[in-house]
Amino acid sequence: MPLVSRTIIFFGVARAFFVTHAMLCIWRVVEVTGEDLFWLLTLLCILLSIEAIATLLLAMKKFEWQVFSPCILIYITTVIICTWILEFNLYFQRLDYAEKHNIDCGTTDVMYRNTSIPLGYIPISPIYLDDQEWSLALQQVFLFILVIGRWLLPQGGITRDQLYELLLVNIGMAADILEFIIEGININVVGCSSGLITMILFFWSFSLMQFTLSLTAEREKVALAYDTTDVGILSRWTKCPHCVCCSTDVWATMVTLIMQDGPFVIVRLYLIIEFDAISQGMLFFTAKNLLVIVVQIYRLIFLYNKSETENELSKAKQDLSDRDPESDNAKQQPNKSEINVAARVTDDSMKINELGSVNKNFSYKI
Repeated sequence: MPLVSRTIIFFGVARAFFVTHAMLCIWRVVEVTGEDLFWLLTLLCILLSIEAIATLLLAMKKFEWQVFSPCILIYITTVIICTWILEFNLYFQRLDYAEKHNIDCGTTDVMYRNTSIPLGYIPISPIYLDDQEWSLALQQVFLFILVIGRWLLPQGGITRDQLYELLLVNIGMAADILEFIIEGININVVGCSSGLITMILFFWSFSLMQFTLSLTAEREKVALAYDTTDVGILSRWTKCPHCVCCSTDVWATMVTLIMQDGPFVIVRLYLIIEFDAISQGMLFFTAKNLLVIVVQIYRLIFLYNKSETENELSKAKQDLSDRDPESDNAKQQPNKSEINVAARVTDDSMKINELGSVNKNFSYKI
């Protein structure tokens, strides 16, 4: 199959996954709330289709999204809105259940509303899911589709090794993000507090924005974009002259640190200290986030030291070339000798030609 045809197929399949899951989330919101007004969220799906057409038109002009993916942003925004509505619907159901049974919220398990899923002609009994299980299932499928969609979408000029690295990182991020919202909201004190639910959902939504970025491109990608291999030109685009803040590795590390591990460990430590929310999973993932933060800080220090060392070496080489003009003269000497040799060869050839003409004249006279 030609590469262009395969790319277009993957392009369409990825967006078909996005639209299908987004429509399922919107349908679930309308089903739970009973408000047809939420069907307006399908405008985001229409926007996703418009983005697909615009991306195809830009691709014809040899343009491709390199670092940012607008289709993933639209898809994530749609699912985030639906998840907020579903989670707060569960929150109100917990409050109503506690009020009806005259108990404190969170002291007992809540009986959520069940919904059956008929399987048509398949000889299997219908599947029954309550509202909480529906929300959990949509979140799990959401993260799977994010990783698969990132795999199928155009790679943005990155190599296969970089793509595999990105996918592995995304799988690890997805597992941590999913555990964060599930375990966080399932804590009784969190499930009965609108403020804590808002905090959990806010940092969950913020962490999902990582999937819209693809920070694995390196210097070769910049060289391809600017059609140059000049180190001086590349250095201006890939790193600062006196710091390492513009390095792709630094940006990738800082994004994970700021958007996921940092906020997650703060929220988890707050729940453990303030509300005594101690469990095996909570302690494990808190320790995991702390360990990742330490490793990321160590990596930033390493990149800074590496950048400083490279700057010092380049500066030393520049100073050495400026202070040692003899090396340039030495380089020019072979050129002068070559010119002298060429001149001598030319003179000798001219003399030979003169002798040849004399011999010819002499033989003619004879």
